[in-house]
Amino acid sequence: MPASGGWALPIRRMFLIPLIAAIALVVCYVVVTDASAPSKALLAALLVVSLACTFGFPRLRLAGLLIQVALGVFVLLYLKVRAP
Repeated sequence: MPASGGWALPIRRMFLIPLIAAIALVVCYVVVTDASAPSKALLAALLVVSLACTFGFPRLRLAGLLIQVALGVFVLLYLKVRAP
């Protein structure tokens, strides 16, 4: 892993589960739900920020992980509350 900038790849396996889950849940939230447009835009922007933290800034990887976990929990709770 390069110490001075650049893409911080490869990513550890423990970061892959929240990463994939956050992407899938946010896509589900944006495409499937009838939530308001600003909330969809906010979640998409937070996902982009978390991806930037994870891949662009190696020192902020933990922040990216926490944002991804928070996004996943929020979408799961939203889907649980809105379920028929």
